[in-house]
This record gives sequence, structure tokens and C-alpha cells, in this order.
Amino acid sequence: MKWLSLLQQVPWSDVIANTPKVVDSARKLWDSTRAKAAEAVDVPAEREVVATVVMPPADDPLQNVLHALEDRIDQLAQENATLREQMQATSGLVKALAEQNGQLVLRLDAQGRRLRWLTLGLAGVGLLMVAAFGGWGWSALA
Repeated sequence: MKWLSLLQQVPWSDVIANTPKVVDSARKLWDSTRAKAAEAVDVPAEREVVATVVMPPADDPLQNVLHALEDRIDQLAQENATLREQMQATSGLVKALAEQNGQLVLRLDAQGRRLRWLTLGLAGVGLLMVAAFGGWGWSALA
């Protein structure tokens, strides 16, 4: 029952008020990561252009260093692509969660309104019962 007391401590009016902002921010994040993924730079193509211009002779010991650097650039480009994919997937998840949160808040708000109406209706029925049995007296129930 600790979770029930935890839910009672949540400032639901703030959650409801901030839900549209959360959804909009998630959409902006999703759009920006998709745009950045489309603008990804092709590093190996640039490296090939530089390598053809500044390529040392085949017997030069610096060529081993150059190959090691090229391999490291390729590895970093692959890691960068992987991180971009993960970032895009994460932003998609954040967007989906924000939309689900928005729907949940709307449903909770509707349930709260429905509960208030049911409480008022039950109180009204109770008052009618008291008025009806009050006219007959409580001895009529026995």
C-alpha cells in the first residue's frame, strides 16, 4: 500500500498542466534527432580524398601509422553511427512515453470527474433516503 500513498503525494494538477509541454518537447527531440541522422557526415569518403593527396611512399614507416589512424577513424565513424541510431531510438521511446503519459493523464482526469459526479449522485441518493425514511420515522424500518 506504499505505492498508494506515493500516488496521493503526486501533485496531479501540475502533472496535468505540464503534460502538453512534455509531449511537445518529446516531439521536438524526435524531430531534431531525425534531422541530425539525415545530416550524418560520411567520414571515410573525406579520409580517402586526404589519403590520395598526402599518401607517403610505400616504404615509409609513417605509412603504418597512417593505416592505424585510418582504421581508428573508421572505427570511430562506426561507433558514431551506432550512437546516432541509439539516440534516435531513445528519442522515439521518449516521444512514445510522453504521448502515453498524456493519454494517461487525460484518462485520469476523466476518471476523477466521473468519480466526483458519482460521489455527488450518491450523496443525493443518501439525502433522498434520509428524507424518505425521516417522514416515516425510524420505527417503520424495524
